[in-house]
Amino acid sequence: MPYIKLQNLGLTYKSSSQSSKIFENVNVTIGPVGLVGIIGESGCGKSSLLNMIASYQNVEKGKIDIGVDISEVSVIFQNFNLIDHLNVEENIGLPLILKGKTYEEAIKQARLKSIKVGISELNKRHINEISGGQQARVSLARGIILNPKIILADEPTGSLDKENSTQVMSLLKDLSKNSLILIVTHDEELAKLFCDKVYEIKDFDLVKIQDKSILANEKNDISGISKKSSRVKFKENLRLSHSFLKRRMKKLIASSLFCSLCFALLFMTLNINNNGLKMLDELSSNYMDFTCVNLVEKRKIEVPNQDMFLIKNVRLSKQKQSEINSIDPDVKYYPSLDGFISPYSNLKFEGKYLESKTFLLPSFPDRSKLVGSLPYSYSQIVVNQDFLNLNSNLKIGSYLNYSNDLIVQTNYMSSEASDVLHLNITFKIVGVSKERCVIGRASVYYDYLMMYEKLNSIKLTNASKTYGYDVRIKDRLTYMAYDDDTLTCFKTIAECGDPVSLSNQVSIVYPDEVDVNNAGLEIANSINDLISSFSEIIVMFLCLALACSFFLELVVIDNLYEEKRNELAIYLSFHISKRTFFNLGEGQITILSTIIIILTTLLFIVLSSIGNLILVHIGLPEFFKVNLKVEYILMLLLLSYVFSYFSSQLPLKNIYSNELILALKGE
Repeated sequence: MPYIKLQNLGLTYKSSSQSSKIFENVNVTIGPVGLVGIIGESGCGKSSLLNMIASYQNVEKGKIDIGVDISEVSVIFQNFNLIDHLNVEENIGLPLILKGKTYEEAIKQARLKSIKVGISELNKRHINEISGGQQARVSLARGIILNPKIILADEPTGSLDKENSTQVMSLLKDLSKNSLILIVTHDEELAKLFCDKVYEIKDFDLVKIQDKSILANEKNDISGISKKSSRVKFKENLRLSHSFLKRRMKKLIASSLFCSLCFALLFMTLNINNNGLKMLDELSSNYMDFTCVNLVEKRKIEVPNQDMFLIKNVRLSKQKQSEINSIDPDVKYYPSLDGFISPYSNLKFEGKYLESKTFLLPSFPDRSKLVGSLPYSYSQIVVNQDFLNLNSNLKIGSYLNYSNDLIVQTNYMSSEASDVLHLNITFKIVGVSKERCVIGRASVYYDYLMMYEKLNSIKLTNASKTYGYDVRIKDRLTYMAYDDDTLTCFKTIAECGDPVSLSNQVSIVYPDEVDVNNAGLEIANSINDLISSFSEIIVMFLCLALACSFFLELVVIDNLYEEKRNELAIYLSFHISKRTFFNLGEGQITILSTIIIILTTLLFIVLSSIGNLILVHIGLPEFFKVNLKVEYILMLLLLSYVFSYFSSQLPLKNIYSNELILALKGE
């Protein structure tokens, strides 16, 4: 049975300089039904009494018993406290939505209540489109939507004219037949006219000044509406948040842009790291000398009487060749020709040295990697585009001259011989490599096997006389070579179908013993190191930027909640649980997450496309895959939700902890 029982109630207002007694040992019982009025001068404690009964304000002394659950108490505020971004029927149905009803169920009940208070024609109007008297009726309809057993009305006619005041009091009088309604008012005449009982706050007590005989009727038309508070349904939660945010969407999007940019750059960095090796493999495989690799064996030489050792580069031993063939049986080994065909030689065109430094490199030509024709003799060469760019007067069909004078020293079987060679080769450009020039390396490629056969046709005259048989360059470079032989250039040439795989496997099996390299691999490794270093810097920067964007978002969301402060206080006035209150942030979290996901996706696509255009312009492959991978999408969903959750819930927790409900005390 509803009633309000005040037992030894006391209240004192304290300030820094003085204290004022408001109530002292008040003992009054009101109920179970009827319209009860409380009058008194301004500042006498009328609103404070209502706040204590409604549990908005702690009881300082004594006890208040209301005979029903607090969820069956409804408050009608002096200034109505209607929500401006909701229409009339949505304002009325709001308590039902907060109690877990669907939007449709809440609106259905709201329309019934709007009929009851005589404003059914205003259901679709917004609050700023109706008069003060009509707003009072909306507030009243919202106050009775849950069919409460106790209604507390704080100055329900305080801002209305006489006609509207009379209409509102008549409605309250009618409702009091099945509910206990307690109003506080300044209008003594109106209170005595409509109220069954009237109390005046006087001498720190409630003094009854009117008591009309009424018939107690404990029937309460609850129309099957559950008073139990349950979780606000997600759809309704989202609807409430969108209704509030739609006029503030530009601010929310602007604040989310920084975070989305950080996420987009993060995914671009991950994209480079994940696709970089694949793209670099593609980049290096386009080089004409890609399948021609240099193998160098590194031997440790201990320094006597020193706690240290030296590293000596030598050509690959037979044992290491055999071991590497167990990894890749298709690898073929050849001696280096760099001692005869120097990779750093200056070539001549029409009797003059080329101004640009040119790399003269061995290769196993691949028709798919060039424009023009394959070399069919040792004197035919393929050049890359960088070479033509630096030597604009050259083209396919041009001739270049290479010359090299060298002494070939042979030291074999305890005998020595020296031969003087005069190499003079006229090269003809027959093709242009399709390789992407990244670091401006002007290169000329000769066919290794054809050049090897050509050099092998040269007889070393003095060595042949010394050893009594024909000694060719091939003999000199193979079984007659020795560890410190400069003519071998301390390396072995290998023909390999997949140098990247070979390099990776050799680095695992022989991490400090064998080095596998060529121009394509070196460029790919250099770019990969650059990407790795750049990625580390970017990730550190993005972590800092994300922290800044998070604090920016916190400030913006906190500002939004300050704008929504009264609305949130109104939610609490319907006696929803703390859990339900914080669940109200889910709608905003969803909207914010969606904004971040959309902005991040758009920025990722745009920035990736621009990045690819720049990379192609400088000769690199497209490192950025414009489409987001499944794992990126899942990561984006998780990051955006976590970011949105904390940036929404922390300000909400802060505003709740600051006794949000006290925002309505003065009402």
